[in-house]
Amino acid sequence: GWLGVSAYGEDVSFFGLFRLPALIAKDEGLSDQIFAVHLACGILIMLAVVAHVVAAFVHNVRDDGVMERMLPGA
Repeated sequence: GWLGVSAYGEDVSFFGLFRLPALIAKDEGLSDQIFAVHLACGILIMLAVVAHVVAAFVHNVRDDGVMERMLPGA
């Protein structure tokens, strides 16, 4: 995010407390590429979280002992 906004040429504010310095010179084309990678990584992380939740649910329904082994004290 910080790198993409820096490449876009905008200031980065840290929750309104202070401004972060630009990491690279303005280059809107590069900014678009950085944000495309940023979006793809975010989608992959969300898919991984959903897959883990679904897998945990499936193991719980199957009652195959996986959930018990994951919990503390098992």
